[in-house]
Amino acid sequence: MADRKSIIQTLSDFSKKIQAMSQGAEVTFQKETSAMKSLQTYINQQEEERQRYLKSRFSEYLNPITQEIEADEENLMKAYQLFLKLQEINKTDGDSSTHLKSCLLTSPLCRKAEYIAACPSESFSLLRLWFLVNNPDAVFVPELVSLETAAASYALDFIDIDMWQQTSFEKEIINMVL
Repeated sequence: MADRKSIIQTLSDFSKKIQAMSQGAEVTFQKETSAMKSLQTYINQQEEERQRYLKSRFSEYLNPITQEIEADEENLMKAYQLFLKLQEINKTDGDSSTHLKSCLLTSPLCRKAEYIAACPSESFSLLRLWFLVNNPDAVFVPELVSLETAAASYALDFIDIDMWQQTSFEKEIINMVL
């Protein structure tokens, strides 16, 4: 019965507030406002924590603290240089009927679980953004491509920067850090 009274009382209070509002009185909803403020504060704190985390993760690539990340960056640059050489050979020696159709490359990056586990992974996205920061004139962007074989394997490709579709994660990093 206590619940019933509280519901009836709540409806009565609400009805009085609606009536006061219709007569032009200013009505405040104290509980709802404070609950919304605390919820908004919580959301803001979570967003700030996420931004700190993302900035920290990206800074690991901008200023590598491990040899593993440095090796990954070097491997990506080697692959990019090879890709550019293949593109140049294709321009000079190829023609419309005889040319390179694909320039898929293999690299240690193609075998690292942190890059291929969820393709595209956050880690590979961070490596790709590091690449773009350090190669602002790049016209190609690295991509991991899944090969259609029995054993799940990947290759490294470079796509035209105009064809690159940023993931929502990459957009978030770009907007926040770059």
